[in-house]
Amino acid sequence: MQIKRRTFLKGALAGSALLSLPLVFDSKADAREKLKPYKPDKVTFNFCEMCFWNCTEKVFVNDGKVRKLEGNDKSPVNFGKLCAKGQAGIKTLYDDNRLKTPLIRVGKRGEGKWKKVSWEEAFEFAAKKFKEVIDKYGPESIALEMHGTGEPAIHRLFEALGGTTNFAVPAYSQCRGSRDVGFYYTFGAALGGVEPLDLSNSRYIILLGRDITESLHVSELYHFSKAIGNKAKIVYVDPRYTHTAAKADRYLQIKPGTDTAFVLALINVMVTEDLINHDFVDKYTVGYDKLKPHIAKYTPQWAQKQTGIKAEEIIQIAREISSFAPNCIIVPPRRSARYGNDTQFARAVAIANALLGNWFQPGGFFKPNKIKVPKANMPDVEKSKYAQLAHQRNAANAVLALTNLPTITREIVGVLGLDNVLWEAIRTQKPYPIKAMISYATNPLFHNGDSNKIKEAMNKLDFYMVVDILPWEHTLYADVVFPESTYLEMYAPPKSKSWKYPYAHFREPAVDPIYDTRDIWAIVHGIAKHMGLGEFFPFKDAKGVLYSSLNRMPKDQRDKLLKDGVISLGPIPEDADLSGDIDPKVAYQKMLDAYKKAPFNPYPIALGEDVNFNTGSGKIDIYSDFLAEDGFDPLPNYTPPNKPKKQNEFRLVFGRVAVHTHARTQNNEWLLEHYDDNNVWINPQDAKSINIKDGDKVVLVKGNLKSPYPVKAKVTDKIIQGTIFIAHGWGRFSPYTTRCYKKGVSDAEFCSNDTDPLSGAAAFQNSFVSIEKA
Repeated sequence: MQIKRRTFLKGALAGSALLSLPLVFDSKADAREKLKPYKPDKVTFNFCEMCFWNCTEKVFVNDGKVRKLEGNDKSPVNFGKLCAKGQAGIKTLYDDNRLKTPLIRVGKRGEGKWKKVSWEEAFEFAAKKFKEVIDKYGPESIALEMHGTGEPAIHRLFEALGGTTNFAVPAYSQCRGSRDVGFYYTFGAALGGVEPLDLSNSRYIILLGRDITESLHVSELYHFSKAIGNKAKIVYVDPRYTHTAAKADRYLQIKPGTDTAFVLALINVMVTEDLINHDFVDKYTVGYDKLKPHIAKYTPQWAQKQTGIKAEEIIQIAREISSFAPNCIIVPPRRSARYGNDTQFARAVAIANALLGNWFQPGGFFKPNKIKVPKANMPDVEKSKYAQLAHQRNAANAVLALTNLPTITREIVGVLGLDNVLWEAIRTQKPYPIKAMISYATNPLFHNGDSNKIKEAMNKLDFYMVVDILPWEHTLYADVVFPESTYLEMYAPPKSKSWKYPYAHFREPAVDPIYDTRDIWAIVHGIAKHMGLGEFFPFKDAKGVLYSSLNRMPKDQRDKLLKDGVISLGPIPEDADLSGDIDPKVAYQKMLDAYKKAPFNPYPIALGEDVNFNTGSGKIDIYSDFLAEDGFDPLPNYTPPNKPKKQNEFRLVFGRVAVHTHARTQNNEWLLEHYDDNNVWINPQDAKSINIKDGDKVVLVKGNLKSPYPVKAKVTDKIIQGTIFIAHGWGRFSPYTTRCYKKGVSDAEFCSNDTDPLSGAAAFQNSFVSIEKA
């Protein structure tokens, strides 16, 4: 089976008082000053980069300053809405801590001592270093990690330098990888970054640690809110009582690492009580005959001992969700990098959904659609002299050489990488030296386990280049830092994502760059020019790339995009109205009849179309021959989670809060007004056993490691006994990000650094820590 990156990815608002405010803060004033009306001189189009959902937006400018951000009401992804993070993009633009000019290191790695240089000096320095590494070690010794809208630009430079497969998109290995691989082995399609969950049309939703209200992707929360309004029944399963749990009809506090047992028991009930969707299973799946004897041992009574959830509840939930099939869904967590058995957990979730027959059905999983957007006209980068050299050398993939993954997973890793393993290859210099690394818009010290090993790896590099907008911690170790403009100061080519409603949007600057910064296309153009690769980067900046793409679009499509900031295939049929007394079958049929006339179809199975799956069988693989052939379990089995070795050690889990994105927004002035430090959630019985009271200042301890910045203990029964929780992205130690400096405790320092054997992705939640008073 041949897997390409695009194919793999393609397969696949309550809660904020800051949505669509009619009045705004002055963008350079203190956040507490009085609100004042705005009257824009100019309105520009953009898509948000405060998280990677990329909501379409309008930017309002007055007197040369950005005064307000507002969702674009013509967009089918966010319907005119923005979250708190999106609104706070103004304060990222006007953050006086931003990187303001190119920098070259003059001190030791980690000291953060630089000298300011011109762009030409920085380009020449980077080109010289790349040439030295290539001449000494070969182009395969260059590595790349990247995240965000600028990925195509920085990856093109990487390819032009002869970069092979030693690159990584951390969203795979550090977040969604195990989940997506599990679904790929089952359905032949990953769920991807914008998940095809038809929540607004669902009648029964089980969320397995998917904290929708606090991960806060606007369209997902929008459709989740519609589901609640449509009287959908919500079951939320998590060791922690979250804001999403508060919206659920039933909350189940599960022991960490036992989710697979819970799902296997649901499947057991569906099979033994014959609750499955036989029509769907018979037509679209293979391997059900092998599942039946396999699942017999995973009874609800057995699962009760593993999970702490009563057998009677498991049985009732299995019966309830089956009664709503196929208009129901079991949703796995987005970040599946947890316990090391996460791919098999995802397989179990995928199989349970298959038994419900909800694939390409209203209220289940819809089929993503996409508008084709032409790329800018540029030469084939594989013809560069360094790419030709790399082809001649034919070096092995360093990451794959360090792993023993199934065949299909190896193909997936070949196009998405494993950031956790890539840094280990740098640290050990095996199987061959990797001596140059580019970090684009991602901070490896906060998205990897055991961040001290990452620092060790950084010191093995001959050249470390960082492109970012703020002087985050990893920039302290960089040899050269290129300051990228914020998304409100730059152009970006049209971007199309696979989604229920196909759409594309583009980016134009609201204001000129405030500091001496450039967009990523201008940065790679400058480096390429100094490397003698200018012919492969014919456009000096993102504006040129944008207009090359626009000029290749049909005129009517281009004109509409420039006029509205977004194009979509429409009109979009209304969701099923399930809120009243109307028969749901009638409501669904009315919606499906409308989709028969639409230019796109998210429900091909519901509308009777023939569907083939991108698997070995061409159907949904309940039993995976591919896994069996590679010596792995072809049906999901349960692996119990590890246990603490000492008394008064607690499992460390972490997650998101609604007003921050990963480790990217902790210096944002407005968002800090809402959440300016993380605290340690601990169960009252655990707190009592170590004499900790609510509000006490504490530190985490693991071996010889102790968190340097004390945080408050939050004593609450909202976290299960034996487990502590902290919000991700804190413990900041760059003195140049002054608003978040020395705030919080970093999960990256204390979490586990394990890997899932099927996906190669990270497993972060097998770590145990103790707590001491500060």
